[in-house]
Formats: sequence, structure tokens, C-alpha cells
Amino acid sequence: MLKIVNRDKSKCTLFGFQEGIYRFRLNVTDDGGLWGSDDAYIILIRSKNEAPIAKAKDLSITFPANVAFLNGSESSDDAGIVRWLWTAHDDVPACIPGCHTFQIFLGSSRVEPVAILTGLIPGTFLFDLTVWDHSDAMNVTTVALTVSVGILHLQSVEIYLKKQFGEFTYRAKNKLEEQLSATLSSQIEETNNVIIIFSSISEDSSTGRIRIVFRAEYVNIAFVQSDNLSLIVNDNLYGY
Repeated sequence: MLKIVNRDKSKCTLFGFQEGIYRFRLNVTDDGGLWGSDDAYIILIRSKNEAPIAKAKDLSITFPANVAFLNGSESSDDAGIVRWLWTAHDDVPACIPGCHTFQIFLGSSRVEPVAILTGLIPGTFLFDLTVWDHSDAMNVTTVALTVSVGILHLQSVEIYLKKQFGEFTYRAKNKLEEQLSATLSSQIEETNNVIIIFSSISEDSSTGRIRIVFRAEYVNIAFVQSDNLSLIVNDNLYGY
């Protein structure tokens, strides 16, 4: 609806235009009661719509980071973007071994400017970002996500606990952290305090066990284990 502000002044402001032809009449009156009028026309024509521009930068992350953010918020349009869609290429893994369930896009981020990805594995993977404007014009760009194995991941240890995943509380986690720290501290003569850093706590779908990946540090020196070290920890060893 068209709205006129300051319609009784020499200058007014108009809001709510739509495409079309508008005629306005100005009436003026002096102190002696004499008056005059004049008409003015405004012609509003819809300009040619410009397609939006999808824009997102390639991303590289390093394990033990296990969440990636693909940022398409720099995409632009002359009238504003109204719809976003992230799509994984066909060769992106649809399932991660050892995970009970897998959803590569977290929550509703698949249809938002920033996509949040989980369940990552090493490699380079391609994703398409498609954006639409009010006129349903669209544009697509491709983003490369590169996941690398870093030194911290190589220095990590993987253990499995015979315990239901939903029963592993913060209390149990803190207790395990204290016991791991005490055990390692007793084996390292150079220190009496080992810091345990958990990088992943998940459920192994094939066995139902809790899978925990952690690394240990002391005096800013990483505690190095053999690559791909995997331990099976029974319930009694750490009091579970």
C-alpha cells in the first residue's frame, strides 16, 4: 500500500511503490484564499533482474578437528538471496565406518549460508553451493574441502570401553581422565602431571562399545604413541 509522509508540506516522502504509473496532484492555497494545482507523474518500471552470485572459499582442516564450516555468506544478489542449498558430490562418502548413524550436514545447515559438516575422514571432497533470488534466478559454485591427518592425530591413542554409549556421563569421563593421567604419570619419570585431551568420543556400531580418541601432554611435549595404536579396555581396568 502506498504511503505519503508529510503530505501537507512542500516536500513529501512516498513509500510502498510497486511497478506501475502513479499520478499525484499538488494543491496550494495562499493567505488570500487563492489556490492552484498541478499534476506530477511517477512511472515505476521493474529493472532487469541480475542473477545472484554464489561465493564460497575452499577449506582445509587438520585432524583431530572433526567439524568443518563451509561459508557461503559472501554470496550476493541485487535484491537479496532467498534460498541456499549445499549438495555433496556423488563421490563424497555417505557412510563412515564405526559410526552408528551418519549425517554429513549438521541440523538444517544444508539449506543455510554456512554448512556444518561432521563425520569427516581424510581426503579432498567437493560440494556445490546453489543460491536463488526472488525471481528464482540461480547460480552455483563448487567448494573443495580438504581434510588432512595432522601430527596431533598421529600422536593420539584409540581405546574402546565395554559400556553403553548413553551411560558414559561427564562424571565417568572425568574419572577416566584422572585414571589415565595417573597411570601415565607413574610411567614417565620426567613429570608427575600428565594432561589428557579427548578429541573424539563416539559409539562403534559394530560392537556397541564406546570409542575414545585422546592424546597426552606433559611439559608442552606430546606423549607419542605408535601410529594407529588401538587398545581394548575392559570394564574393570578403569572401574567401569
